[in-house]
Amino acid sequence: MRISHFRPLSLSLVLVLALFSLAAGAETRSLLVLHTNDVHDHVAPGYNGRGGLCHAAGLVAAERAKRDDILLLDGGDLMEKGDMAAHRTKSRLTYELAARMRYDMVVPGNHDFTYGEAYLKECHALLEGAVSVCCNAFDKAGGTVFAPSAVKTVNGIRIGVIGAITDTNDADTRSLKQTAALVAAEAKRLAPETDLLIVLAHLGKKSCLTLAEAAPEVNLFVGGHTHELLREPVLAPSGAVVVQAGGNAAFLGRVELAVDTASGAVSMVRGEAVQVLHDTAPCDPELLALVRAREAEVAPEARRPLGENPAPLAGREMAAVAARGLCRRAGADVGCCHAKQILRNTLPAGPVDVNAVFLTGGQRGEKIVRTTLTGADLRRYRELLLAQKRGLTEFSGPEGPLNPEDLPQDKELTVVMPEREWQSLFARMLKDTAAARPPQPCDFTFTDAVSGLVEDILNGRAKLVRRNAAA
Repeated sequence: MRISHFRPLSLSLVLVLALFSLAAGAETRSLLVLHTNDVHDHVAPGYNGRGGLCHAAGLVAAERAKRDDILLLDGGDLMEKGDMAAHRTKSRLTYELAARMRYDMVVPGNHDFTYGEAYLKECHALLEGAVSVCCNAFDKAGGTVFAPSAVKTVNGIRIGVIGAITDTNDADTRSLKQTAALVAAEAKRLAPETDLLIVLAHLGKKSCLTLAEAAPEVNLFVGGHTHELLREPVLAPSGAVVVQAGGNAAFLGRVELAVDTASGAVSMVRGEAVQVLHDTAPCDPELLALVRAREAEVAPEARRPLGENPAPLAGREMAAVAARGLCRRAGADVGCCHAKQILRNTLPAGPVDVNAVFLTGGQRGEKIVRTTLTGADLRRYRELLLAQKRGLTEFSGPEGPLNPEDLPQDKELTVVMPEREWQSLFARMLKDTAAARPPQPCDFTFTDAVSGLVEDILNGRAKLVRRNAAA
């Protein structure tokens, strides 16, 4: 059994891990673990000088230029939620970039199963040398989709890496309790043949601490899924540490270890999450060239500038702009957009382009539908959202926000909204109404409609009307 002991270095962000004191004269080998998680298709340089896989790759390359004792890991969810070009390639572009970064091991996330198991395996095959690990996702034959674990030697250190994913409806996964048992069994099997054990988990800090209790042999948990930014490692009662690097390629995790391969002693010299700032994180030119080439091929409109945004638009404010954009583009009476159901990112301040609008809700809200409803139907929809604590949708006319109570209650109104909102919320809450008034698809996307309005607002052709202007 590996006995763990942690103690902080004064009050700094550095933690020191000593499994037990290094034996006098023993050979100590170094290891630098670099890790990402929840990249979510954020491949291009991010807005406001921060983030993007191209710049994270630059940090990795800079480390490799200085040392050869590096293990590069990804904690899952490379797919979805990100840039337009990545979305239009069904995230294949993201995997092509990750292949060029030369990850050593990766674990799938729940979003990575979006297009099915077979497609995910195709994408993982692009990673050219990276090993995919996951002990708790199973195929139809009852075997694991990927190998439960793998062992790799770096700088003379035998490293065992066990993969685990959160429970998801998109794959045959196991509960946290069952996963803990699987991880524990794999850790016991690997411990005699390794110098260091890592669990690469698409799971948040709390779940990783649960796994640490079940598998005391494990030294390090590299997490994901919850997008937690752990600026310093979290100590588990077992003596293991848990790390996670936020999401959207905004940070690169960095853990420096010293391992005595003779005695089994491991010390963590430093653990941190390094912000991917464009001023200090060099952009990988090869990756950027690939992104721009693919954008030109599949999303030529992505970099069309829309204007200078004076302040960020987020949450319900952005949803109100989106609802208005949909209404205007459709020539409808009312547009709807539910912030929590549709939006993923903030429209940033500063220069924005079509891709920036796509990042707000272009993936979830891509398909738009139209139907005919009364003011009473819309008022009832709002009441049910409140009663069921499902958040609120934003209602807008072509000139700005609307209150459903102020609409003619018996009048037939043309209404547009994202198909996802119709299916997930409206049609479930007002089943009879939805069945009687089946929607028809629109011939434009969320991004088409909303980028048009945003461009008009930023260039003075339309006025930004705040939500609180509605009665």
